[in-house]
Amino acid sequence: MTIKFNLNYQTTFGEELLLNVKVMTEDGQEKTAVFSMSTTDGHHWQYSLDKIDTPSTPYIDYFFSLSNAGKELRREWITVTHRLDLNMSKATTITVNNCWNEMPQDSYLYTCWRN
Repeated sequence: MTIKFNLNYQTTFGEELLLNVKVMTEDGQEKTAVFSMSTTDGHHWQYSLDKIDTPSTPYIDYFFSLSNAGKELRREWITVTHRLDLNMSKATTITVNNCWNEMPQDSYLYTCWRN
């Protein structure tokens, strides 16, 4: 199965969008695979995630982040995750049109700094 991710997000020169997909490893650990998305105009971004094995992967969780020169500048508000259920047994290609999950302005943030 191939999943085509689309996201409209305006970037500036040098910035790129990354698709971060949370996957389970064989030993039951969760890890995040990071993929560079592509664009032709700095506004419409896409990435095709190929070779998804749906019997062993019933769903994927993912989020987007913005980087410049390999440094993460910001990421989506990941309290509300994107989850894609892969229960379509006969599907070969899925197209997903996404939106960036911005942190609500009325949310309260608590930051804990460690020395």
